Amino acid sequence: MMVVPDFGVDEISKQLALVDETLYAIQPHGIQGLERILGAGGKKLRPRLVIATAYHNSRPIDDVVITVATAIELVHLASLVHDDIMDEGTIRHGVATINATEGSENALLAGDLLLAKACALGANVSAAAAGLVAESIVSLCEGQAAEIADRFNVQRSVAAWEAAARGKTSSLFVTAVRLGSLLGDGDQLSKNALARFAESFGLAYQCADDIADFTKSVPGDKAASSDVAEGNYTLPIIFGLEGSDRHELERLLRATEISLPEVTLTLEKNGYMDRARQQVEHYGKAALTALHDTGNPELIKAFQPLLSVVS
Repeated sequence: MMVVPDFGVDEISKQLALVDETLYAIQPHGIQGLERILGAGGKKLRPRLVIATAYHNSRPIDDVVITVATAIELVHLASLVHDDIMDEGTIRHGVATINATEGSENALLAGDLLLAKACALGANVSAAAAGLVAESIVSLCEGQAAEIADRFNVQRSVAAWEAAARGKTSSLFVTAVRLGSLLGDGDQLSKNALARFAESFGLAYQCADDIADFTKSVPGDKAASSDVAEGNYTLPIIFGLEGSDRHELERLLRATEISLPEVTLTLEKNGYMDRARQQVEHYGKAALTALHDTGNPELIKAFQPLLSVVS
């Protein structure tokens, strides 16, 4: 189980409890299942990044910080709700998804409402905060669209995967630290370096998650089996399709009923899972370099443990 660091923030659990309170206070406006999703918990990694960035840039953790931290969590939750519609997932964070229980129409409305609430919270703080929240939503859409456009593309490149991952995953980490930086007093060079850290961490996070999807077994979580069947080829498969021994993998991918264990075994025995793991390390090193570029010793000490999440 992932252990998320406290980022050196005093009593961060109390700050995250305030984020939860803000989430629970959102009115469902008749949308069935929304309250269950808002109360499902989760790591709150993105709100943690907002809070920690503000804290280590001399900003007291006040209502404004909690507001923008909640805004980015709402965008994240909305993306999960919409993902579950597309992937037909039935379980998320240990609870039934809205699309599985209340139907896709309710799920679509729930995701849309969460995005609207996120933008409203950002606007309550400042035009700049609202702009960052809105830009993150655009990036999410761009990343998802890029992924969809590449379905069943046996020539999908690492660069194409990275472009989609920057939009789908890195963008919210980047927005989280940019929101925290917006409220703090750090210089622009430090803020830009921290954004680069968040982007590289996001790539490492997505790659590590893609690798884990090949081996984990969670009821209702279609994960890699869904990705492979739907033609979403992540880095292990991309590397495999680039190899001289790609014909065996191509045969497995063309099968009417794709066997994920067989695909995984082929990737493992030919070294492509290890190559993907090396790519996680590559992104992690890039993140660490960017973190040191912030020139903020306190920030470096607080954020470096985050890299253990993907190691």
